[in-house]
Amino acid sequence: MHYGDDRLDVAMRENERKVLESFLGRDRCIDISTGFREGDSIRVIAGPLVGSESRIIKVNKKRHEVATALDMFGNSVEVVVGIEFIEKAD
Repeated sequence: MHYGDDRLDVAMRENERKVLESFLGRDRCIDISTGFREGDSIRVIAGPLVGSESRIIKVNKKRHEVATALDMFGNSVEVVVGIEFIEKAD
């Protein structure tokens, strides 16, 4: 979502741009996060979901995906991203 060839000229609100950029890697793709289950919750230890655990709304362990809610364009938007679950060492 940008004007012309200038990828820095983004057509969105500044706070939305920052949220989106926090999820995107250098190649403008969302990297896979790494996490593990702690009881009924998920703890993310690496990747773009670090610190956003409270925004996770669905978990599909079989497909290695979680759905998270992002506040974009004046609405809460559900975004599905990849996650690798690891076993927590005792």
